[in-house]
Amino acid sequence: MKQLRVVADIDETDLGRVTVGEKVNINFRGSISTASKGTVARIAPAVKRMQLDDPELGSATEARVVEIEISFDDQSQVPKILGREAHVVFLR
Repeated sequence: MKQLRVVADIDETDLGRVTVGEKVNINFRGSISTASKGTVARIAPAVKRMQLDDPELGSATEARVVEIEISFDDQSQVPKILGREAHVVFLR
């Protein structure tokens, strides 16, 4: 693999605030190390629907999201185990 990326879903209502080239911090679930640095590399050209479970309502709701891809600024920060849950913070 030449370059691994993080794939994240953002709500379509936030789409206007995200741009290719924007810097982000990436935190992986279960990791106590510092955040990895990344850059938004791609924004998908289409909206997709996603079912979300709402424990407070006891039912599922539908969200409309756009997939973005984030490249690591330093490939040595790529986690050793792939498929982990990531939390992305946009640095505005």
